[in-house]
Amino acid sequence: MIAGDYNWISYKAPNDGYLQIRFVNATRIPEIGYSVGEVQMFNTAKSQPLSSAFVYDTSSNVAGFSSECYGVKKGRTYQIRIKSVGGVNVVGKFKKVKDKSGTKKKKALNLKRGRSTVGVIAAGTSNSHWYKFTLKKPQKMNVNLTPYLTGSVNLSVKGPGIYPYAKTVTCRTDDGKTIWLNNYSKKYQVRWPKIRTGTYYIEVKPANKLVNGYYKLSWK
Repeated sequence: MIAGDYNWISYKAPNDGYLQIRFVNATRIPEIGYSVGEVQMFNTAKSQPLSSAFVYDTSSNVAGFSSECYGVKKGRTYQIRIKSVGGVNVVGKFKKVKDKSGTKKKKALNLKRGRSTVGVIAAGTSNSHWYKFTLKKPQKMNVNLTPYLTGSVNLSVKGPGIYPYAKTVTCRTDDGKTIWLNNYSKKYQVRWPKIRTGTYYIEVKPANKLVNGYYKLSWK
């Protein structure tokens, strides 16, 4: 159980992937009946933050309120700082993921229509993730992005049938809460009624080096 001022948890990643941390009530604040606190990831030396601070509370089982996700690299040790008003039990779950996105436009991963891919943004990185797909006939198109991230990403779509499109996908509210839908995070959908044949590119770029975690991306 964790309670009170800052506590540290050291975590060494067994593989590339993401770590989900969930906070469960152990002892409640009498006046409100649940616990609240803050969690943030740091480097091994505890000297540099690798994520923005997430303000959690255990008033709901909805993951956007009571859990956080971090992107991690195999063999690296991370320090997780937790503060809690009221006691909480910390439950961690690791998922191994091989990120197949391209690091450059010319190395973009080819996405099949209707197939979802998982991209991992590792803590401390800020490089773009590139994807592509080809339309063989004019059709309508949807691009879907569901973020499970510690901050925002910039989503760009480029191709012959549309003007360059860019949107900031906001994953956090001003008070540090995750914007959630479907039990975790909001699904963003970009629609075009009909576009030309050709190859289209999708770029997912973290807003800064404090953004990490994972996301799901698809088109149809």
